Amino acid sequence: MSINTLLETCRANFPHHSAPSEKYLSYVRNMVILTEYATPIRSKIWSTLLQNLIQIDALLSHPLDENHMISPVISDDSGVFTLDEEHMEVDQVVPLSKHDEGLRRKLDHSLLITFRYISRGHLKISICSNGQ
Repeated sequence: MSINTLLETCRANFPHHSAPSEKYLSYVRNMVILTEYATPIRSKIWSTLLQNLIQIDALLSHPLDENHMISPVISDDSGVFTLDEEHMEVDQVVPLSKHDEGLRRKLDHSLLITFRYISRGHLKISICSNGQ
């Protein structure tokens, strides 16, 4: 019962994506560390963590700002439309706002924390499989 309370507390207190980067990244780091100790709910902790990272990715992929919205353009009478993205040059860079840059930083650093943890675990597995 107390383990479920821990999970609900972690979910309820997960910082909003607009929280300061230091607070957000510390929380992510602590959640990753918590997976080592709360093994019965490890997968649920990872699920919570990844859901929050997916939310940030979705915000970066589909900005709500009207200046960044993709508007459909009807190409002919068939009703098929093209997106503004299809008219962009391949190497064209769209500048990020300060808000988007902060979100990108949070997502990048959170993924770095996650991948470091995962690679550390895989390193132990590969060493064990080599008989060392």
